[in-house]
Amino acid sequence: MADKELIAGGKKEKNDIFSSKPVIFLISLFFSLAIWCVVSMYETPETNRVFQDVKVQMNLTDTVPGLLDLSVFGTNEFYCDVTVNGKSYLVNDTTFTSDKIIVKPKLEDIRTPGVYEVELTAQLSNSSADISVVSVEPKYITVYFDTAVEKEFQLILVGAEAYSVAENCVIDSMTLRPATVLAVGPSLEMNYIREIRANVAFSEPISVTTQHPVSLEFVADGKNINYTTIKEQESIYLDVQVSIEKTFETKIDFLNAPEGLDFENLVSYSLDGYGKTLTMYVPTESEALMSANSITVGRVDMSAVSLASVQTVTAERYNRSIFYDVLPETFDVVLNIDTNALTEVSVSVPVVYNGDNAELYTFGARVENITIICDAEKADSLELTKIYAEPNALQLNKLAAGEHTVDVSVVLPDDCDYAWVAGKYTTSVLVIE
Repeated sequence: MADKELIAGGKKEKNDIFSSKPVIFLISLFFSLAIWCVVSMYETPETNRVFQDVKVQMNLTDTVPGLLDLSVFGTNEFYCDVTVNGKSYLVNDTTFTSDKIIVKPKLEDIRTPGVYEVELTAQLSNSSADISVVSVEPKYITVYFDTAVEKEFQLILVGAEAYSVAENCVIDSMTLRPATVLAVGPSLEMNYIREIRANVAFSEPISVTTQHPVSLEFVADGKNINYTTIKEQESIYLDVQVSIEKTFETKIDFLNAPEGLDFENLVSYSLDGYGKTLTMYVPTESEALMSANSITVGRVDMSAVSLASVQTVTAERYNRSIFYDVLPETFDVVLNIDTNALTEVSVSVPVVYNGDNAELYTFGARVENITIICDAEKADSLELTKIYAEPNALQLNKLAAGEHTVDVSVVLPDDCDYAWVAGKYTTSVLVIE
């Protein structure tokens, strides 16, 4: 009896666990949630969702028009709205974005240049079979397909005659840079282009050298040019070169002038027929000339200068373009020399030659009556024994056997910076075969 009660008591404990209300509640809740999830996944209602501004993929690689060397001109970026349908929990999932929608044009029938209404197709990538594309809006896009053509054009300058010039200025030149351009565009449009104009407009009088901007205009016979461009071109401009009238004090370069003499105070000069100043047109882009008050116009060889207080010598013009219209290649310069500060020394010097093949030449013993002009106070310091005449090596190399006359340079001591040699001198030479 006791065993039966014990056994009966054991059964009663087991039944109490599963008959406990909290346990039964939890079990019921679990199964309810499981059933709800299954029903939600398979029985949830469908819904639509619109994705706006989905970009159309216009890559022509491995397409029919791409293989035919056709390109898209004009608008080449297109966007559309795509409507998808599916289970609401999938369609409205935050991870489902427009990146999963692939929109492409149907290009199989595009084989020749022209404007086409191209149908768009959309598909989903890496998505459930329970989602599908309902519609694409717009369904068609307008696309211009054509072959790209390059052609070089000579620019036609327009409007350059409508300018005014500031006072005392002149226009030296107007040049388009570059003069030609390389245009690239669709073949159909390029066939219509007759010329490309560079239009220029001046808003005020021209006063300085400048790179004036221009605007390009495609001129075609009754056609609008919408897609042609200038290929890889740096800025295009009208190069306007301007000169301005300016007056300078003239300066002369003295060749072979001794550094030890103060020529600024020793010699004054003026250009014969021009005076001490020169008026000319100078380029406005030259900062040096625009900021200068004086200008060196030519050079005088001191060997042509004697010890006269006033004398006229020939100057050689500097080869600067600004001088070509105002100065001849040579011109006269009137020198006024302070002869009281100078003295004239006449010397006889030996001929010295240490050049190549010296043994082939026999020179005159000395060069007589050489005139040296020097500082009067330093004349006694002139070391006559160190002065010599050196034959012109270039002339010697050209001489045949026999007797000749060659030019010589009179060489003064290295420390003699207060004297110069006046005049030109020669010596006799016997060339041995």
